[in-house]
Amino acid sequence: MLTLYGNPIEHVKNYRLVTLNTLYRTIFNLKKFDQVLVTRQEYDNVRALDVVNSVRSLKALKVP
Repeated sequence: MLTLYGNPIEHVKNYRLVTLNTLYRTIFNLKKFDQVLVTRQEYDNVRALDVVNSVRSLKALKVP
């Protein structure tokens, strides 16, 4: 379980998704975040965000 309730980061747009994306590779079995169950849909969104970030990284490297 992770709780960031009351932390200034909760004012950042999509902080839950961004935080889950950051933690995904190390805590991929996180069950609760801010006292709310982490859903399968959220993890699907995290994986999609990871793909988008990978594509952006490749474009930044100008890989054809």
